[in-house]
Amino acid sequence: MRGVFEFLGKSTDHDIRFECIDADARAIEYAKDLCEPYLDRIEFHERNALRFKTDKQYKLVWSAGLFDYLDDKTFQFLLSHLLDMLDEEGELVVGNFTTPNPSRAYMEVVGDWYLRHRTADELVDLSKACGIPAEDIRVGREPEEINLFLRIKI
Repeated sequence: MRGVFEFLGKSTDHDIRFECIDADARAIEYAKDLCEPYLDRIEFHERNALRFKTDKQYKLVWSAGLFDYLDDKTFQFLLSHLLDMLDEEGELVVGNFTTPNPSRAYMEVVGDWYLRHRTADELVDLSKACGIPAEDIRVGREPEEINLFLRIKI
């Protein structure tokens, strides 16, 4: 949510709207408190992303902090589910931790935090298995090179 908050703080386009989905009511309350100045531009849904249904079509669907918890089969199911929500020029962006992750041992031993780390090739292969053409798939990384961003432009 911090990314949405920071974006709205800098954006001069007041027509941009966000819909945020989280199964955790506390996470939604935190997000509402954080984004309080912009609540007229954000709609929250307390739902499981795997079961979220809508008739809306979106220009952008962004998912961070979810796919790294999913096995490959569920990853593919959700990827296909979210792709169905894009409009004809839409883009899907999925964040996923990658290897090497210098904090992984600390995360697992101290934090009891286990994620499914994936390589860029694995993200591409999972996307292709959903029928997405290779030319529509890109994988980028953030500056620290710990998180990958799968980008699918239809």
